[in-house]
Amino acid sequence: MEDIYTVLRHLEELEHSISRLYERFSRDFSNDREASFFFYRLSLDEIAHRDLVKYQLKLVKKSKPDEFAEVDIDIEEIKELTDNIKKEYLSKDELSIEKAVELALKIESNAAEHHYRQAMKQARPELARLLDSLGRSDKEHLAVIRDYIKTHELGI
Repeated sequence: MEDIYTVLRHLEELEHSISRLYERFSRDFSNDREASFFFYRLSLDEIAHRDLVKYQLKLVKKSKPDEFAEVDIDIEEIKELTDNIKKEYLSKDELSIEKAVELALKIESNAAEHHYRQAMKQARPELARLLDSLGRSDKEHLAVIRDYIKTHELGI
C-alpha cells in the first residue's frame, strides 16, 4: 500500500518524462514535418496529463490526512518505466521513425497509467469522472499511433 501523494509525485515525473521523450522525437524528426508534428502533438497531450496530475497533487496536499485512502499500486513499475524513458530521451542514439513510433506505442500501452487511474479511484472515488477522461485520452493516443503506423505502412 502506498500513500496517494507519493504515487502522484512519481506519476507526475512519469508524465513529464514521456513528454520530454516525445519532444526529443519531434526535434529528431524535424526534417519530416509530419513525424515532427505527430510527436509534438503527443508531447503536448502528455504535458496536459502531467498538469492534471499536478492538480490532483494540490488536492491531496490541501486535504485532511484521512481524506484519501492508501492505494494498492506497484510504485516500482512506475519508477522503472520512468527510468527507462529518461534513459531513452537522454540517449545519444538516433532512432528510426519506426523504432520511435514503436516505443511510443509501448509507452501508451503500458499498464502504469491505467494503474494510476485505478489507484486514484481507490483513494477518492469521486475523482472517477476526471480520471475516466484521462483514460479516454490515453486510448486516443493509442488510436492516433496505430493510425500513424497504418497510414505510413510502418512494419510494427
